[in-house]
Amino acid sequence: IDNMFNSPILSRSNKQQSSANMMTTKHMLDEKSKTIEQLKTIIDELQLRHERKERELLKRIGILFNELQQNKKKMAHLIYKNQQQKKVKEKKLSFL
Repeated sequence: IDNMFNSPILSRSNKQQSSANMMTTKHMLDEKSKTIEQLKTIIDELQLRHERKERELLKRIGILFNELQQNKKKMAHLIYKNQQQKKVKEKKLSFL
């Protein structure tokens, strides 16, 4: 029986199977590596998009903040002018 397992035909068959299994395993690993690389590429692209959108939003926030500041100044100026006009009217009325 020991001789049966050591026969050249079985040994060659086992080597061929082992070689085929290694090729299949190598092919599977190559496919998985490609998939992993594709996923890494997708993740990198998504991160770049996210960073671009974040920068865009920060720019928009900055613009809106500046507009708000300008509008606050305009409002303060209008309030001041209105108060001055009221004072002028009150003085005119007090002279009457």
